[in-house]
Amino acid sequence: MSHEQNRTEQNRTEQNRTEQNRTEQNRTEQNRTEQNRTPTLIDSIYKKLCLYYQKIRGRLIPLYKKSYSQNGEDVIIKFLMDGMHLPHWTWIDIGAHHPRRLSNTAMFYKKGGHGINVEADTNLIKSFYKERRRDINLNVAIADKSGIMDFYKMSAPWLNTLSEQEAHECEAMGHKIVKIIPIPTMTITEIIDKYCHGDFPEVLTLDAEGYDLKILKTIRWDISCPILICVETSHYTRELKNQFQSMQKSEISEYLLSKGYSIVASTLVNTIFILDKMLKSD
Repeated sequence: MSHEQNRTEQNRTEQNRTEQNRTEQNRTEQNRTEQNRTPTLIDSIYKKLCLYYQKIRGRLIPLYKKSYSQNGEDVIIKFLMDGMHLPHWTWIDIGAHHPRRLSNTAMFYKKGGHGINVEADTNLIKSFYKERRRDINLNVAIADKSGIMDFYKMSAPWLNTLSEQEAHECEAMGHKIVKIIPIPTMTITEIIDKYCHGDFPEVLTLDAEGYDLKILKTIRWDISCPILICVETSHYTRELKNQFQSMQKSEISEYLLSKGYSIVASTLVNTIFILDKMLKSD
């Protein structure tokens, strides 16, 4: 190979190296530019989101309400009582079950309120003695007469009942009757006379599993009655459609409407009634 050919080949090699270095430099510069641009865009988006959150935060937080009830009944009750300008009131909770879980009154106790909790199950009432010291906690069953009655303890404690029919219907749904025991019963009127001097608490929350209507019929409506009643009006069933239909055709609803109450809310399982005179504007 001649000297001239060698020089030409060297020039080509040098030219190729130069082009490769230039291409590599361009790629490196481009990567740096992209890296610098991406954080800037992310930062911009993040700052805008932070500003937006700060703007709406004050409006979002008040919308959240903690509920202890089965379906938010306590939140509804608070809304209604506040709407009637009744910040301080008492309750009687029949079939109270637990001081916190599935409780329509836990929220109000935590806010400083007090009332009467009635629970027939000797095991369930123990937690009320510990956690509801301001309240009157009664281990007795409420019925349409005082005396001794059979109490059906179910495998699901919230289904415990004085009603033999209700117990067997729950059994058909897959819940077992664990035990049948004799327990003392009182009427709601006896409770009101003994612990409230005859004046009914402003709120009645009632869940007696098939015995609710019998209990309601013992109230002396012409003497003293609650302003607000929260009561289970749907028949226990696994079918949502049947549950809704049973709520609509409830004898309890018809009875309370005849006693001067209006339906103001429903959670499918429970219906909330308010005394008509409290709904009339001045």
